[in-house]
Amino acid sequence: PPPAAAAPVLAARAGYVQLVDDAGLLTIARRHGLRIDVVPEVGDFVAAGEPLALLSPPQHAAAAVGACERSFDLGPTRTLQRDVGFGIRQIVDIGLKAISPAVNDPSTAATCIDHLGDLLCRVVNRPACDGVLRDGDTVRVVVPRPSREALIDLAFNQLRQYGRSDLSVSIRMLRSLIRIAAATDDAACLARVGLHARLIVSGLQPGFASEDRADLDRLAAALVERTVD
Repeated sequence: PPPAAAAPVLAARAGYVQLVDDAGLLTIARRHGLRIDVVPEVGDFVAAGEPLALLSPPQHAAAAVGACERSFDLGPTRTLQRDVGFGIRQIVDIGLKAISPAVNDPSTAATCIDHLGDLLCRVVNRPACDGVLRDGDTVRVVVPRPSREALIDLAFNQLRQYGRSDLSVSIRMLRSLIRIAAATDDAACLARVGLHARLIVSGLQPGFASEDRADLDRLAAALVERTVD
């Protein structure tokens, strides 16, 4: 966690954090003997006057504030340059529109779910990044990163909630969750996959015949076997 005493670097204007120059912040931190804790994640909205970073010790901060502020690119919209969550968010939005009663296009929703599953298989295969940049053993810069569990939530929370009346969508989500579970041995990721599987089954609207639910129940049982010790 950041030290209790720290000097803030405040945003001069409002906008979405599009880029953070991690290497530039590390250079600034080394030059001025600072630790820099970045506050927002890439993709977060920051209002004018809100903190972009916290500098410690505060007595060394004055000379570095301007350079730190220039290490952040703020813009009117999110972009895909470094914002993996925005890419996932866009696919989810397409899927949500597809399963809305006004559109009722489960094939497009299934395509979105398949691609989300593929993306998350790649995510859970990569080592977790703590966003800590060091100078030897000294922590110099801490940049918040979205956790793999948070990206799984982003991909499935709303699709699961809005798709509870569509059995085919629920089954497709379970298939994607099975792929993700097969791609990792990480306990936290497996636990989050298992949580979403249980919520899909428990949140499904009642009234489906047992014969119609057979595939869903079979897939859910396979996931429980994979994600529960």
